Amino acid sequence: DTLRALGAVEQYPLTTNSNGEAVLTGFSPGLYTIVGEAHGFARFIMIDNIVNRREKSVMMFARPSFVDGIITSAETGLPIAGATICKLDPFWPGATVSDPVQTNTDGKFSMMAPASTQNIPTAQFRVRAAGYATHIEWIKDFTAGVHATFNAALERNAIISGKIIDTSEKP
Repeated sequence: DTLRALGAVEQYPLTTNSNGEAVLTGFSPGLYTIVGEAHGFARFIMIDNIVNRREKSVMMFARPSFVDGIITSAETGLPIAGATICKLDPFWPGATVSDPVQTNTDGKFSMMAPASTQNIPTAQFRVRAAGYATHIEWIKDFTAGVHATFNAALERNAIISGKIIDTSEKP
């Protein structure tokens, strides 16, 4: 992992402050190429002409993670078109942290989803389809830059049918 600022003849390391920001300090004004490379983060290159400051904050963004798969009927094995898949928020039950995607006519889906953190590396994905029970898929180590695959066979919802008969006596 490297984070550095390249000047005409000097190289300065970046440090991380208490807010998690990478901060360059102790350099002279001038034109710098700031390069950031760190495990789990997207590489960036930024050119900045620093005139009157002796400090520069930069932000690095986590590499996105991807998940794909096929959703089928457990009963028939056939693909389910129009099923929705989304990543659930680990802190708010039922809330999502990704826009839902839908399966195509072959039951296939592919989505980019926010990576889980090192504190909570397991991700939950919810699969819903009309007429089927909701399915929750757990993916371990779904961290930045991961490409995971899961396939799910959905069970049909139970259907209750019959006739209601009132056997109470009427006055």
